[in-house]
Amino acid sequence: MVSSQPKYELIQEVGRGSYGVVYEAVVKRTGARVAVKKIRCHSPENVELALREFWALSSIQSQHPNVIHLEECILQRDQLAQRMSHGSSSPLYLEVRINILLSDCMWIIFISFFGLDKEWVFGLIYCTFICIE
Repeated sequence: MVSSQPKYELIQEVGRGSYGVVYEAVVKRTGARVAVKKIRCHSPENVELALREFWALSSIQSQHPNVIHLEECILQRDQLAQRMSHGSSSPLYLEVRINILLSDCMWIIFISFFGLDKEWVFGLIYCTFICIE
């Protein structure tokens, strides 16, 4: 189990997209400035899109320096959180597929260094945080 305390402090909203909201945030432990993307999924189709992003990024993260590095994925229910491992045969993956429809949360965290074209986001460190409810 991992801590149920939030690792990030949201500062302000910086953008909205089709699937979620991006916030400027700070990592509480280190003070690093990051971007946090939060996606609410109220349908199986949206859950599937978020899981595809998780699996795709974890599969290709070492192939290019501008590809987001997958840091961790956490399934959260009530006040308990548990780390997920990669792979569709993982019991936690199956648990997410079943329980996500029962309003559980899954947090997916990615951290990467981008090139200068992305530097305007929040410096060179960029983090994506996905919440599926």
